Amino acid sequence: MMKKNTVIRTACLHCYLCLSAALSVSPGSKSTVNVSVTKRIPDVSPADVRKVWLDYIWKQGGGLPLLVIMKDKSEAKGSPRTLVPLFAEETLLDSSSNDDEEGMDTTLIQKYKLTDLGPVWKSEIEPDSHLGKVSFAPFSNSNDENKVSSVDADARSGTDVTWDVTFNTLNRQDLWQSVTENSISDACENLASYLLKPILLTSKLRMQVPDDSDSTTKSVLDKWFDFCWKDGGGLPNPIPPIPLSKDGYDRILIPPFLREKIFQINHDVSDEKKSEIIYTVANPSSLTYPVHTHLGRLTFQAVEGAGAVDELDLIWEVNIRPYRGSEAFVKTLTETILSIYMTCFKTHMERPGEMVDVYAPRGKMKGKGPLFQVNVDSWLGGVLETHLNDDRPVAEQTADLLQPLKWGIQYDGLSSEWTTKDISDEIILDE
Repeated sequence: MMKKNTVIRTACLHCYLCLSAALSVSPGSKSTVNVSVTKRIPDVSPADVRKVWLDYIWKQGGGLPLLVIMKDKSEAKGSPRTLVPLFAEETLLDSSSNDDEEGMDTTLIQKYKLTDLGPVWKSEIEPDSHLGKVSFAPFSNSNDENKVSSVDADARSGTDVTWDVTFNTLNRQDLWQSVTENSISDACENLASYLLKPILLTSKLRMQVPDDSDSTTKSVLDKWFDFCWKDGGGLPNPIPPIPLSKDGYDRILIPPFLREKIFQINHDVSDEKKSEIIYTVANPSSLTYPVHTHLGRLTFQAVEGAGAVDELDLIWEVNIRPYRGSEAFVKTLTETILSIYMTCFKTHMERPGEMVDVYAPRGKMKGKGPLFQVNVDSWLGGVLETHLNDDRPVAEQTADLLQPLKWGIQYDGLSSEWTTKDISDEIILDE
């Protein structure tokens, strides 16, 4: 994701350009804008980088403050796109490849051009002068040691993306040179962020299962589905999740209008000791969940032992690629949400139906009963119960008021760890 000041700077430039066009600034002398930006992307082949460039940059805008409208969703020559609010049209040209002298390493080349300047660029850019070229060249550190940065030193191979843009300007050449350099640089950085190896959060919590001879990991999964997926899992959301499908596998959380979808539920039918849910965020964005990709997996694993399931480990994995500049925020948010879900579900399983009594301050009217009650298996119930049972000094309790993300997370047995790993290869989807 672009940094905030970059978004503001680019948006302000768009406003300035629209205003200047409306005021009909007198044209100046023609000049040429030439921009060339190179970004090294480790561990990804040129073909795969080009595929992502077409999907993420060309079709979705690459994280720039523009709305892209595709007239034709194909990736063939002549496929146009419209950029809003500029209302200019760009069109894909021929794609080609260049082999090295031995015919081993292939560089892929994708060209495009402005075919309709729109109302803003009509007075700024000379018609038919624009040409963009993006090359995807393989690299090998063993043959290119002088170009290896400290960041890419561990990567033995990958792709060098070189993005060249040239056009003639009718006005403000310096401004357009700066705007183009910033936009292309931001798009390249966002592309690299999109292609980074995903990071993985693994949270684990052991819980007791009610004494029921029919208890299986499937029955526990069903209870999780009802409590967490359908009812919200005790999160302090003003509105319960809204189902978007008859089976309830699709839901939306308001706020922040986040859509989640379960696309697979698996049960180990051999011994009924393991079940899992595979789900994803369907609409990640800077307004819902600032990640490029998301994949979640919950595993209900029975603790080794004979007989019915009376104790199990809940293992919750979240595999994500955060937007550029948002990793710290996304990590904190994700870990906090999972911790609340897991501790509330543990309480729901081990203490079903229990409530927290809330009385007037200093115990007044306590003999007349509580003012109200809160479910102990909710975030608010956990916060209230923790506070009522807190016998620490006032200073320590006051200090915790400044750490609201830890409120209601009660269990010391909860463990969480971040690693760099892609679990998508471990998941076999049903046909």
